[in-house]
Amino acid sequence: MKLPSFTNSKLSFAIKSAIATTALVAMSVPAAAAPQVYGRVYMTITNDDVKTDSTALQDIYKDGELDKKAGDAWTTKRDRATMDGGNRIGVRGSEPLNDKLDLEYQLEYRLYADSDNTRNWESRTTRLSLNHKDYGKLSAGRLIMIDDEIDYADKTFGLLDSGYFPFAYGPGWANNSFTYHSPTINNTTFMAMYAMDEDNDTDRNFTTFVDGKKVRTSRDFAGIGALYDTDKLKLGATYLYAGDEFSTTRAMASYNVTPKLNTAVMLQHTDFNSDANEFGVSLGTNYKFDDKLSGWVQLGYADNYGGWKDGESQSLNVGVMRWLGKTTRAYGYLGARKTTDFSNDGDIKNVTKSKGFGVSLRHDF
Repeated sequence: MKLPSFTNSKLSFAIKSAIATTALVAMSVPAAAAPQVYGRVYMTITNDDVKTDSTALQDIYKDGELDKKAGDAWTTKRDRATMDGGNRIGVRGSEPLNDKLDLEYQLEYRLYADSDNTRNWESRTTRLSLNHKDYGKLSAGRLIMIDDEIDYADKTFGLLDSGYFPFAYGPGWANNSFTYHSPTINNTTFMAMYAMDEDNDTDRNFTTFVDGKKVRTSRDFAGIGALYDTDKLKLGATYLYAGDEFSTTRAMASYNVTPKLNTAVMLQHTDFNSDANEFGVSLGTNYKFDDKLSGWVQLGYADNYGGWKDGESQSLNVGVMRWLGKTTRAYGYLGARKTTDFSNDGDIKNVTKSKGFGVSLRHDF
């Protein structure tokens, strides 16, 4: 049987028109990029030698009976090797909504390679963002706090109890939060953040003092910041405010003295709603011996550590990093730290001295 020909017919014209219209529509809709799977796998072995000397500043009662007399002193020690593999895996991508507006997404989770940790698959950064070329980026979800985004001063890597920054407060992730990042103009980006109070224990927790007693509080907070970022010089500042309970100001400067030598400083002032605000400084230096080997030195000091009038923190961390491949590197490091703080509502003074070493192997993909 001979099939009918539709050449020059109305049906042929309709089919051709439909095909052409579909092609034009397809070309006018921006294509979404394929999601990117990424992550980090590392294994760390550390050994920390920690000694705490405690002194009762007044009589201490437990269950109605005298437990410690004023002036009593005791020591606790911990010296053991540990393994840790706090890794991450995530997926991220974007879809153009028009010529200037992109929808971005990111789902990143924590994984431990060394054990069946209870924090496996805990959310890190999980967000949706609208990124406009002219007006900036608005993100919503579980987000890293903006004071972490100006941290170009910490040169260390590893999981030692000894070392790190000397501050009692450090940024983390906040649930139910929003951030805004302005377009970068003259190498400067402005940022703002707000984390909601949903009246549950998943809100961001802060250390604060109530009637002279140290407690944890969970509440909303807001913050602002700015980052000036060039290849040679980086300058940053942030301020976070959680009512009378907590506020912190951070300032950072990082400078490439030579193509091989970088030095940086971090200043941080934190109000824990106590009689003594903590003020600390951390100095970090990183030197590239060659294309594969580099080393760092990190020094830190904080006064009124943790909001205690006579609190203090001192830290030192030194280490080296060597590239073993394009995305694989190894670390070795030493650390030491001394802190003075208080417990049992200030009735016990604790002086903790720690020293340790560690090695790490890290692969990024």
